[in-house]
Amino acid sequence: MKIYLVNDTSSNVNWGSRAAIYMLRRMIEASGSQVIATLPLQKLAFLDWDAKPSTQKIYSTLSKTLARPKKLGSLSQILLRQIPPFLPDIIPKTWQDFHFCADQVMKHNYLPDIKRALEACDVVMIHGEGGIFGQQRESRMMLFIAYLAKQYFYKPVSLVNQTSDLSDPVLHEMAKQVYPMLDDVVFREPISAQMCKDFSEGFVAADTGFAFEPSSQKAWAEVASKPGYFHYYPENTGEFNPKEPYVCVGGSSIYYRKDRPNYDPVAGFTKLCEALLEQSQVVLTASAQADLPIFEPIARKLNLPLIRPELPPQQAVDLLAHAAAYVGGRWHSSIFAFLGGTPVVPLGAHTFKVDSLFKQMEIDVQPFEALDLERECDGIMSLLNNYLAQPSLRNTLRNRAKALGEQSWDNVRFLNKEQPKEKVKAA
Repeated sequence: MKIYLVNDTSSNVNWGSRAAIYMLRRMIEASGSQVIATLPLQKLAFLDWDAKPSTQKIYSTLSKTLARPKKLGSLSQILLRQIPPFLPDIIPKTWQDFHFCADQVMKHNYLPDIKRALEACDVVMIHGEGGIFGQQRESRMMLFIAYLAKQYFYKPVSLVNQTSDLSDPVLHEMAKQVYPMLDDVVFREPISAQMCKDFSEGFVAADTGFAFEPSSQKAWAEVASKPGYFHYYPENTGEFNPKEPYVCVGGSSIYYRKDRPNYDPVAGFTKLCEALLEQSQVVLTASAQADLPIFEPIARKLNLPLIRPELPPQQAVDLLAHAAAYVGGRWHSSIFAFLGGTPVVPLGAHTFKVDSLFKQMEIDVQPFEALDLERECDGIMSLLNNYLAQPSLRNTLRNRAKALGEQSWDNVRFLNKEQPKEKVKAA
């Protein structure tokens, strides 16, 4: 089948986003289907010149006109990229807007590229990931495309690998109307499924990130200990020795929500790292671009290795899977750790997703308050030491993560209902 894959996160500077979509595409290919078109996350999240045929023509005209003096060509492109946020957006803001907007698409007034992709595909697969929450454009656009595909193009729609935080009433109403229309709804954790149970018979699988396989500890440590293996410009990982025990420290998505209290986590993470250094190597993991401003000053002050968000997903899996422990509030970093049996000391995230991940892993631990790290430091160290005193814990975590890896293949169950699931090892 020809698949239109919506929310392609492969160009997002984030370990988890790239890992999840990479493995989802491998699963689609293993089912015998083919991705013929994708809609990148950037086009979901931000308005651009392609949203309307009229603005496409304006962009083409301006681009040619401004580029005529050759030396102004690159400058004009920079200028043109600054304009779209000020254009009128055409994505529905409420459920009541869906019909009008869809009608405009059918009249060739809105979203011409998306219309062509919907016409050409056999199945629309929407990669929800962690993007369905609040009233952000990304959330609304995914639900609108699902509605458009079903009601106007009569195409099967599968919404997969998703966390859906529908606590916002406007988004809840959209989901309440759209989810029952869909052919398959697959959640990546149980709390979302519970939140949607009144209007969706969604299935709970596991995040596609669980399908990765870490390298063996011995083989990985031999390669990773080579000088400069983790040196992503401009960072220098200094004296980090992967053959010796180390603790990875990561950030949290909660620091970037506009509806959260203003909190600078640098002092709290610094205190935490100083406590960890008394008993182990510490590796700072900026799994997302937004984590860098937090960890860069700490890396300089304490002379710590800092692993940047450009790291390939498989290397990130190996790094976290072979750590002594991971302390952080990042969803996919926690999954990568669990794959190797690495215990995770959780920090709160911007939604309930970390709580739900621990429920899925059958771990009875509440995330620490990421907006009060200074006060939580002693509790974090206490839980960490409790974990490290349980030598059998790694096997328990590794086995549970392996089982969830098998379940993650249910994200493509709609494409492969009658075929046996073939396991694909990540490159």
